[in-house]
Amino acid sequence: MDNVIPFPIKDKHGLRYVLDLIRNSYLKTGMDPQLADEAVAELEPLLEPLIGGYESVLELPDDLRLSEEQLETVVQAHGKAVQGIFDHYAPRMNLAIATIASLMRKRYTD
Repeated sequence: MDNVIPFPIKDKHGLRYVLDLIRNSYLKTGMDPQLADEAVAELEPLLEPLIGGYESVLELPDDLRLSEEQLETVVQAHGKAVQGIFDHYAPRMNLAIATIASLMRKRYTD
């Protein structure tokens, strides 16, 4: 039995998707496309560490003897806990990103 259980934690939408959303919102407010591109280019390095994926593993002790059913129970419980953490922080992260994008728009349109 493999004692390492991978838990990839990734947002459903990657950095490119988020940057495209921001750029489109800038254009909808009437921002010049060149300024929108410049603002998005400035945002990209700020947002990349916030949106990038994270890989984690749950390593079980070598001498732990779990049946496949018990192991599946552990996998499901851990997955639920990780998803709960993600669900808790994702809305806060989205608000922070929207605030940063709004401040950048203001900077480029003033």
